[in-house]
Amino acid sequence: MTPGTEARALQDFCNGLLVQGKNVLPGALMRKLVLRMVFYVAGAVLLFQGVHGCPADAPDLSPNVRRLPNVQYALGRVADAAAEGGFRLTPLWCDVLAPTDHPEPNKIGLVLVHGGGFDHGSRRDEDLVAFADGLACQGVVCFLIDYRLQDDAPPAPPPYDDTPLRRAAHAAIVDTKAALRYVRANSTEYGVDPALIAVFGESAGAIAAMGAAMTGDNLFVADRPDLPVPEENSPAVSSGVCAALEFWGNGEEILPNIDATDPPLMIVHGTADEYPGTPFSAAQALAETCKTQGLPHEFHALEGEGHGAWGARLAGLSLADLAYGFLATASPLQ
Repeated sequence: MTPGTEARALQDFCNGLLVQGKNVLPGALMRKLVLRMVFYVAGAVLLFQGVHGCPADAPDLSPNVRRLPNVQYALGRVADAAAEGGFRLTPLWCDVLAPTDHPEPNKIGLVLVHGGGFDHGSRRDEDLVAFADGLACQGVVCFLIDYRLQDDAPPAPPPYDDTPLRRAAHAAIVDTKAALRYVRANSTEYGVDPALIAVFGESAGAIAAMGAAMTGDNLFVADRPDLPVPEENSPAVSSGVCAALEFWGNGEEILPNIDATDPPLMIVHGTADEYPGTPFSAAQALAETCKTQGLPHEFHALEGEGHGAWGARLAGLSLADLAYGFLATASPLQ
């Protein structure tokens, strides 16, 4: 209910009391109280929406897409000197963009991982939200996640514990897998087919998505072997995916793990990308490895585009349309 309709409903209710003769105050005073209550309720609803619902700065969505904001998908450990062992568990959040005109119960679920060099970024990045909106319009349920970053100083095992960047990268893969397990564990609630869960990542998020997609359920589950996985993270549920989408990232560290049994992969990268750590040559190496290993894949080189080429089009298709076509081919969408 919007602030306006909430206020009108309250005013109609109070006016109804006047009409029915149930008020015990003079009519003029009652109406003053009604107006004051209307303003209070409208302000409270606006405040509630800003904190718990659609954020004031959230990009607009298509008419057939609804946003479920601030959904907790897991718990993650972050540094806290006052906590036992130096770490405390904190909630990890996602926003869900779901189609309103696709009632079928076997929709594909897509976990989207934002970029930012593992030290910044947000699930509410405008380009990421617009991309997810384009997919949700076509029937995909999108889960845009936040994950632990360098400033959180998450724990990690060797060899990932030697720098803040590598600790954060390890945690990002752990969190991405936790999000995939959350979607599968709650697939009925979201109308998602548990066999049709995919992962998308851009830039640093693509590194996390690749790490999650190309490794087995037994890897990147816990922060460290000595730290138990919270039951809220559904550790017994599979984090496997039916497809993976890697946009302007770097799969260098995961190349030795790739083989023909991995999920189909879409690679999208600008030929003029000179961003540190994610050059176009990284995409070329990834595509060549997929070809050598016999892994089904699509490689789309965005001619002349740099890093984060969200507005690029191929054969007249937006990147969201391109991604949907890949998902429809890589998984048995109904």
